[in-house]
Amino acid sequence: MRSLAVLAVLARVAAADCDDQADCILREEATKLFKDGKYAEAAEKFKASAAAKPTARAYLGYAQALEQIGRVALAYDAIREAKQLSEKEVAAHPDDVDITSRAGRIDYVTGEIRAKVGLVRLSLPSGVSPKTLASVQRKGEGDLDEPLDAPIAVAPDGQKLIALLRDGRSVPFTVDVGAGLEATAIIPINGATGDEEPAPPEPPHAIEGPRLRALLLGGLIPSRDRNGGWAWGGILGAEYRPLWWLALRAGAGYFEHEGTETEQLGIDPPHEFGGNEQVIQVGARTANARFFAGIDLGIWRFEEIVATATDFPGVHEHVVSTYVSVVPAVGFRYKRFEARLALVCLIDLDVYRSQNAQDADLDSVRGMATIGVALP
Repeated sequence: MRSLAVLAVLARVAAADCDDQADCILREEATKLFKDGKYAEAAEKFKASAAAKPTARAYLGYAQALEQIGRVALAYDAIREAKQLSEKEVAAHPDDVDITSRAGRIDYVTGEIRAKVGLVRLSLPSGVSPKTLASVQRKGEGDLDEPLDAPIAVAPDGQKLIALLRDGRSVPFTVDVGAGLEATAIIPINGATGDEEPAPPEPPHAIEGPRLRALLLGGLIPSRDRNGGWAWGGILGAEYRPLWWLALRAGAGYFEHEGTETEQLGIDPPHEFGGNEQVIQVGARTANARFFAGIDLGIWRFEEIVATATDFPGVHEHVVSTYVSVVPAVGFRYKRFEARLALVCLIDLDVYRSQNAQDADLDSVRGMATIGVALP
């Protein structure tokens, strides 16, 4: 329904009368490109239309096209410009149905895009004159000529910026603001080296490529069967964000169980066990804020060595079990770091004992805490 509403608005924009012929032609071409799903090309046409004649209609189309290709910070700048122009139109023609209808649409799109961006107010270190700063380059999201006057929109979860100084130096830095949130940041001018060159803008369709993550995990198994105890290990995985709000994950890991006497757990007959586990899993999580929720699916292979403590001292059993896992989780991300709490639900596929002992129910539910860091 939202796509239909967007097309309806753009169609009215293209059909509306206007005085500037070049402006009309560019806007009609942009609307057709938008309908055909060529959002990057439509954005360029709407931008050219706004340059030929700044209107609320041109900036509304420009903002919606930018939103479609993931350039949400620049889209927020465009819709704010559309809102300012729309307010002037409404003040001049309060009874014009098209103008008031467009104003309502602009208010809706403004709220929608605001929920996808962070706002940050930039400032300079104490004692540094504002005249030192020429502009700020916002990687992939346009440049800012007056970045200190008001909060600026940034892409969520890590927007790369470059402060360009009037003496020719440049200072790259990153601000990390979650979607829908606000923050402040000081431009680290004292760290300028003059060696950094402004980064070329990203392609308009780029959101985020694969990111390698190393996750250190510690898992507590609360079940009171022979599979109970602590396990320590890690998972090395990769993450990819195909959409601004979604991250896909995949990884493989290894966990080691320390030797545990089950007599301490109240299991009869008493015995001692140790072992290790290997895991392969894939999953997804939300990616539009610092707090997230997700779920992983995987295969766990558990190799267990059991030493009987009563009837047959010194006799060891080798148990190999395979599980399917379902792992719902919640967590928190800050810059390159991540903390997560998960519930590992295991479904037993098969049990093999080297000494033909009786099968045991090894299904279990485990709590697991993780701490992760994105590798450079």
